[in-house]
Amino acid sequence: FVLAGCSSLTSDKLKTSGITAHLQVTAKADGQSDATATLNVGSSLIDFVELASGDTLTASTGGDSKTLTKTKLLGIVTYGATFTGHTDGGTSYGFDLQRASDLSAPSSTCTLPAGFEVTAPSGATHSRLSDDLAIGVAGSQTQLAWSADGSCIRSASAQAAVTGGTLVIPHGSLQANVADGGVGTSCAVTVKLSDSKTGTLDPAFGGGSIACVQEREFVITSAP
Repeated sequence: FVLAGCSSLTSDKLKTSGITAHLQVTAKADGQSDATATLNVGSSLIDFVELASGDTLTASTGGDSKTLTKTKLLGIVTYGATFTGHTDGGTSYGFDLQRASDLSAPSSTCTLPAGFEVTAPSGATHSRLSDDLAIGVAGSQTQLAWSADGSCIRSASAQAAVTGGTLVIPHGSLQANVADGGVGTSCAVTVKLSDSKTGTLDPAFGGGSIACVQEREFVITSAP
């Protein structure tokens, strides 16, 4: 979705205590991990911080360090970098904000939860109305978050239990989007499963969050 009225402010106009940081590492089945950061002005969700010259944000793990690079789209400012080969459970990541003219925040950390694998009916057709979606999960998780997105459905997400190595998304959980006029059509739907572990945010920030996440995804065809 698009946040209306987004604006941005350069970091040299803010103290570190005036920045809210939302930091995340997402490890995927392909062996890559995405380190992402969203910096907001105070408690605002629509006012973003752009790092000024002399301020840098890096992420690191296992001796591998990368400077996060800026992406600005529709007024939303994010920073990110991709790591390869650091996706095992127990892998620690750190985020380091270095400031040229104010207190730095060098010690935000999180640790990846245990990995897991999924077996799912990728490409299979499932009725939103009548078919439960049973997903095989190989791992130690007893609960996972799921989300589903596609052009013919309303975006959906929830927490679900993993019982006997299976996570079930009940029929009716996916619903046709309003644009279908209540009739509904078929489309490809991306389903993501994730397990998140909260980390420790550097206290120099004014607030925010940090988490390391294991994420897996697959695609189904969702039908009325």
